[in-house]
Amino acid sequence: MFDFVKNIWSSRGFALYMADDFVQVMELSNDSKTGIKIAAYNHVVLEEGIIVNGEIIKGQALAKVIKLALSQAKPRPIKETKCFVVIPENQLYERVFVLPPVVPGQQDNKVIEALIKGSFPFGDFEYKYDYKILTFENNVRYAFVVAVKRLVVAQYYETVKQFCTLKPALLEPEHSSLLRNMASLRALKSDVGTIVIDCCKNEFSWFVVYKKMVFDVTTFSIADLKNNESLISAELQKVADLLTQMTSKPVQAIVLSGDATNTELVKAFLTNINNQLPVIVNNKFAVGNESFRVIGGLGLLSIGFDGYGGFDLFKK
Repeated sequence: MFDFVKNIWSSRGFALYMADDFVQVMELSNDSKTGIKIAAYNHVVLEEGIIVNGEIIKGQALAKVIKLALSQAKPRPIKETKCFVVIPENQLYERVFVLPPVVPGQQDNKVIEALIKGSFPFGDFEYKYDYKILTFENNVRYAFVVAVKRLVVAQYYETVKQFCTLKPALLEPEHSSLLRNMASLRALKSDVGTIVIDCCKNEFSWFVVYKKMVFDVTTFSIADLKNNESLISAELQKVADLLTQMTSKPVQAIVLSGDATNTELVKAFLTNINNQLPVIVNNKFAVGNESFRVIGGLGLLSIGFDGYGGFDLFKK
């Protein structure tokens, strides 16, 4: 299922992350003595209307921005053509299913396809999906499923391959890349229940993580930190209890990442609600005075595939 990983090891590439308001390209190097370093990086602001809610509206206009970002990357242009593409969270449909006991001759993919039909808001041939299966206490099996509309996948593929003449190696969910990169920076441990809070310009999302998989994704606006403090506090406790219920493991840490200003706001919020868990701020990458979200296949490019994610929405 994950044979594409073998190909990733064979050659370098760069990470391509496209959001509604910017394009980010990044290439890393990994030196045995100095560790992970940024070989080249660029962040270009997008005009409004090129990408809307994660859906590419103007592919050729986006391609021009991507080419510009690559040619003007610092400290040198990015000339690699192989790229790892990250799809934004707002275009993903994600579910965690409890699978029935294993029956000889029964194929898991058939069971999962049947579960998908009743859970996602589109027809049988309108989506692409990938999944991972993990077994927890008492041999209970969970299927972690990520799906996206075929039309959206086609938009990303056409823009990257046809309009940019690049070689897209995989299309992975935003959270897979983010979490793996945190792990590569030693901010995330696979055997510890963790709530990762990722801050953007106007919103923040949390991911409840254990054994390298996401159990819950929730997004709030930054304004909600003041306007809905009690609701957010209750939801945090709810998802922490959910993890314990599913895995018999409690949440033991909170990791913050992303926009530096909003990270501090979330950190202050956690103090206000008397959070007792250790809080780790993970913003280690920066170019000059510019800090940025740790997004875009960095784990794949730097230390190799280490188990986080493993979803490829180009392949199915």
